Amino acid sequence: MRSESSVSISPAVPAAPLQGIQLLVVDDSKINLLVAEKLLLHAGASVHLAEDGCAALAWLKHNGQETDLVFLDVQMPVMDGLTAVGLIRSELGLQYLPVIAMTGADSDEEMAHALACGMTDHLIKPFNYKTLVSVVLQYVSKSAESAVSWVAGAGISDAADWPEIAGIDTPKAKNGYMGDRDSFLKQLRRLLVEFEHFQTSQPLPVDQQAWRELAMQMHKLVGNAGLLAAPALTTVARRAEWLAKAGEAQGLSAALQEVAAQLLLLKQGMSALAPKQADPSPCAQTPLTLDRATVVDWVHELESQNFSAVKRFAVLKSALAVALGTERMSELTTAMDGLEFERALAIVRPWSGLE
Repeated sequence: MRSESSVSISPAVPAAPLQGIQLLVVDDSKINLLVAEKLLLHAGASVHLAEDGCAALAWLKHNGQETDLVFLDVQMPVMDGLTAVGLIRSELGLQYLPVIAMTGADSDEEMAHALACGMTDHLIKPFNYKTLVSVVLQYVSKSAESAVSWVAGAGISDAADWPEIAGIDTPKAKNGYMGDRDSFLKQLRRLLVEFEHFQTSQPLPVDQQAWRELAMQMHKLVGNAGLLAAPALTTVARRAEWLAKAGEAQGLSAALQEVAAQLLLLKQGMSALAPKQADPSPCAQTPLTLDRATVVDWVHELESQNFSAVKRFAVLKSALAVALGTERMSELTTAMDGLEFERALAIVRPWSGLE
């Protein structure tokens, strides 16, 4: 069973310890997916992402023999991780593929249940670079010794110009994101957009389905807040999740009010940063040439909800700013920062002539 520790890279350890390893990460949280992808790519791995168990099965049906390890979230809509791992073992016949359950729960009972369903091991969220890499090294290399050796050599790196935001554990956030301030702020913005409706008072659920949906949303918030090193928000969201799962109206309203207060605290912190953390004007950068083939490829990535669209956008950003103008570029940047691909497509398609 894995728990979190705060660490990033030091020059004393290999820069790409997972070179040549292919991984599948499955989670319904886009924040979790993007953070895991960033960390694992930094370690040299090849990474494929899926947002539910059905998508994971479809990928493994054609790529299972080449996949070295799967990180599989337990609680997801469409198909949860426990159902998916059973089908990975039975229907796909991938008996020896390491499948690591990702969950925010740390209990022997849940761990035993996950193992009984076919999981190889259990990773407690929030995860970080050191945790992910050590798990992969242990199960892919089949050598606990190599994992221990790598972990012992990993050190903590420092990052200058890291923002101080009320509600965020700064040292933990800095280490968890390997000093990448921009990625951290982007994911924090993403969380505030996704859970914006919880920043105001919420009515209590009216039926069993509503109770289940609320519990699922709080579970997702727990994981996201943990990755962003927001301990108070993590604690109150977990309390709200437990109360929603138990169907206990008493106390739930107060818990949701605390969730709202913590989200507003983070929002205020981000607003205070805006003047000094604003990105430089993209129009001031040297424009790149936009060829139609590149734009078509990017539009196709957006249409397929492929996370590589985010990487391509970063490369094309200065050229797009020149082509689109300040207003549309601002709208497009907001959409891409929030991973709102459909909104981005609505801006790009008319301009590109691909409608």
